[in-house]
Amino acid sequence: MVSEYIKKLLKDKARLKKWKRITLALSCVVVFCVVYALTLPAITLEGKTICGMEEHTHTEECYQDDELVCGKEEHQHTEDCYEKEEEQPVEEENIQQDTTEPSDEVETVAEPELKDAEQTTDEQEEPKTNLDFVLNDHPDNIESTILYVKNNDQWAEISNGESPNNTSLKILVKFQKIHTQEFLEKCNCKFTYNLPNFLSFVDITAPMMDKDTNEKIGEINASNGKVVVTYFEGYLQKLLEGSGAETSTFSGEFYVEGKIDLSSLDPNGQLDTNINGIKLNYGTDFLERFGDISVNKICSKDGEDKNDDYIKYSITVTAGSNGAKNIIVVDRFTQSKDLVSYIGIDKTETILKDNAVKPNPFETIENNTSFVHGKVYLGVEKNDKTNPIPDVNAAEELNPGSLVWNIGDMASNEKRVLTYYVKLADNKALNGNTITNEAHVYSKTNQNIVYDRDKSKANFAPQIKYSDLMKKSVDGDIKKDANGNYLIPYKLEFGLHKDGSNYSLKNFELFDDLNYAGDNIKTDSRALKYISYNKDSVKFYKKANYIKFKYYL
Repeated sequence: MVSEYIKKLLKDKARLKKWKRITLALSCVVVFCVVYALTLPAITLEGKTICGMEEHTHTEECYQDDELVCGKEEHQHTEDCYEKEEEQPVEEENIQQDTTEPSDEVETVAEPELKDAEQTTDEQEEPKTNLDFVLNDHPDNIESTILYVKNNDQWAEISNGESPNNTSLKILVKFQKIHTQEFLEKCNCKFTYNLPNFLSFVDITAPMMDKDTNEKIGEINASNGKVVVTYFEGYLQKLLEGSGAETSTFSGEFYVEGKIDLSSLDPNGQLDTNINGIKLNYGTDFLERFGDISVNKICSKDGEDKNDDYIKYSITVTAGSNGAKNIIVVDRFTQSKDLVSYIGIDKTETILKDNAVKPNPFETIENNTSFVHGKVYLGVEKNDKTNPIPDVNAAEELNPGSLVWNIGDMASNEKRVLTYYVKLADNKALNGNTITNEAHVYSKTNQNIVYDRDKSKANFAPQIKYSDLMKKSVDGDIKKDANGNYLIPYKLEFGLHKDGSNYSLKNFELFDDLNYAGDNIKTDSRALKYISYNKDSVKFYKKANYIKFKYYL
């Protein structure tokens, strides 16, 4: 349990402190022995003399009237004046290492007295020990660990041997009986739980809530394969005040949602979770079914493209960290399909290139050193969910058909982009009719089972904007000719807004009607027999330049 673990650490710390005291005492003994050895020559000089003379130095008291009166000879002892002692054999000390375990008596060796400042420091409260409390190492504090899979957007507890239909996974951990005071003082109010390697998840930070009061009592952080649960110190103090320091414990739970890391599966798609003996079976085709793969489709008609009849489409397919197998993209128009036709692609399967002259298709590849390009062809559109991939070399007429892009296997994090063009139809009313295109990415197994993995849609709305640029006016004065006819000069103007139009106008026809029946605008019927067009006066100009044209009355 946590309390036994902490007590063991404290006992080891006390033993280390006692050994430090022993080391200090032994150091003092060594210093004493060294000092003693250095004083031995001086002690030797105090031995018995053999010269028979007294050591004497003349002073003023030895003289009287400049005559020596002490009767002594000046002499200083040297080594020759002392009797030399015979060397005695020195008994060898027993220096065998003490192999006995230190006893309580040894650990109580006296240590030198500390100064007042040192004694004060030693008497102060020892700092808190921040232990790294890993919940996995304390099974007694784990009440249960439960795994869940998602079925129909609902989490359901996993059964052993289950074959999930997706890779979503949830792990719920319930913990119990964590000693409050020790957790507060020794563990810095937090513990860690190491998540299993097979769980892949996005880093999260979430509040820890009290179920009874709905009060925030801490925080949960999940990242780098582990969960760190941190409690607020104030909440733990309340627990101590309520239950007492000796008996207070707390419990709780947390969960993490993520996905199975497919690299953790064996070649047969099996996974041993090592949790409650649970094993999962994702099947041998797990990469085709569950490998991360995405598709994104866009269309554009910008810049110089506005002046032609083509729409540019790009399909981007991206594989996840585990790669992907047998990838096929089917692209088809789902709305206003009669307004477009594929360009540069036919019923014959063709290997793509990394660049091509517009409007031919091409493919770019990233994060794959092999650079083996995919293939593309047109087939008959199919609505078969079991086998939605059109056949190559179809005999039927295509209007406009479906584009099939056969990529094959993809490496880890590989990205491929297919760029192709479609042509807007002639003699069709295009303005304001939205053209919808959809791309599906499929993975196909060796048993010809097809999985629909992802899809993306793109819309293009042809627009011609000419409001306030179509005008009719009387251009000049009304004149009378020699036959008495009045000539009225009319001027018709028509133009397109550059920013509001996204395709070129073809087969343009302009009608002028003297007897138009709509919008309550019509000529008085009594005057019609007196009015006629002067066909010789009709002229057509483009940007002030006269051009030839066809007209009829």
